Parts: sequence; structure tokens; C-alpha cells
Amino acid sequence: MQKQIFIIGIYAINSVVFQCIQTGSYVIAKVHPNPIGNFYVLIETIILLWFFASAFNKLTFVRVMLLVGVLYTIIFVCFALPDLYTIHSSTRAVRDLVMIICSSLYFFLLLKNLPGEDLYTLPMFWISAAILFFFSCTFILSLSTTYLIKTFRDQYVYFASFRNLLRALFCLIICLGIWKSQPFGNIKAGNSH
Repeated sequence: MQKQIFIIGIYAINSVVFQCIQTGSYVIAKVHPNPIGNFYVLIETIILLWFFASAFNKLTFVRVMLLVGVLYTIIFVCFALPDLYTIHSSTRAVRDLVMIICSSLYFFLLLKNLPGEDLYTLPMFWISAAILFFFSCTFILSLSTTYLIKTFRDQYVYFASFRNLLRALFCLIICLGIWKSQPFGNIKAGNSH
């Protein structure tokens, strides 16, 4: 469990660093932020595949996650790399679909091998729920990103704001999962000692 929390910590640091670089590059140097955002999607996918490989903790799943990571990198190179200044629906939608499948598979395995404790006290339950929630909600947005940008160019900020709200909820649910991994996170109400 500690390894998964460590990987989520790397994921969080990666998110903050990329957001700072993306914002700073635009504000300070007036550099278009899309190339940075596109590379964030690639690195985010690889980190989350590493997270699921460690969560599944079976050699077969580790190999599958490695293969998916290689295939996703190939998709990224084919679709996003030729035009980094465009936000690509294809790479984002594939990322979302991969995360939906991974978190659903984790839930299936969790329910198949039910632990003796309450599911709500398991950090991985909350973290996987956050991943499933966020990437399921953004899947349709990701599929239609190119269309939305072309059609609603000036109003796209509203779609991006909605996605950022979903990201905030995603982060809150992950924080709840991490809190549940702490000894004090599992204290029952009325049991103060």
C-alpha cells in the first residue's frame, strides 16, 4: 500500500510541476501551453499505469500495464507529436479509456477477493474510485475536445473550467483515500482512545 501512496505522491508532484511550467511558460515567455499539456497527458498515463501495475501486484498485470504503456506512447507519437500545438482528442480519449478499464478491473478484482475489512476503509478503494470518477466524466469531453475547440473557440474556457472542477473533486477523493491509509483515518466515531 505504501508503494501506491508513493506513486500517487509522484503523480501529485508531477501535476503541480507541469501546471506551474505550463502557466509560467505562457505568462512569462508567452509560449503556447499546449505542447506542455500534451506531454503531461503522456507522463500522467505512464505514472497511473505504474500505479495500477503496483496495485495489481501480479507479474501478468505488470506486463500488461507495460505493454499498454508502450502502445500508448506509440499512439502519442503518431497522433500528438506531429502537431504539439493542438490539444488532441485521440490521445486524451485513449488515456481516459485506459484509466476507466484499469480502475474497473481493479474494482472487479477487489470485489472478487473481498478483504475482511470494510471496503470504505481501504485507501485503494477511494483512489480507484477517484480515478474511475474523473476519467469517466472527462471521457466524453476528451472525445469531443477537437470539435469543441473548433466550434466553441471562445466558450471552450467553460468546458475547461468544468474539467478543472472534476479534477478538484478527483484530488479530494484521492486525499480521502490517503487519509484512510493513516492509522487515525480509520478511527470509528465515538471511539476516541
